[in-house]
Amino acid sequence: MAAEIPSGAVEVVRAFLTCTVDAPDEAKARGLLSKASLTGGDFRMPEFAPGQAHYVIGEALVEGGQVYVPVTLKDGATGTEMTMPLAPVQEEGAWKLDMGKMVDRLMGGVM
Repeated sequence: MAAEIPSGAVEVVRAFLTCTVDAPDEAKARGLLSKASLTGGDFRMPEFAPGQAHYVIGEALVEGGQVYVPVTLKDGATGTEMTMPLAPVQEEGAWKLDMGKMVDRLMGGVM
């Protein structure tokens, strides 16, 4: 039986993409990151030409108790495409994204 995905986990991914791709706002994006992501320096705002970045949010999954939401991001200017396993975590009652867990997942294997 597949684990149930909390709706807040997917919603924080949508909000983060809005703040980083659709309508860039670094302060809002940083507000959606876990404390570990902020202190670890794992986050840099992406730089895209206006209107050139496109993304597709894949189906969330749970692996080892951690929720991952795959996001395929394409830079329309260069054609570069990458799938990132965004890792929502609960922190002080709110959903946040953990960039360190995303990097660990990227280094650990392909989704």
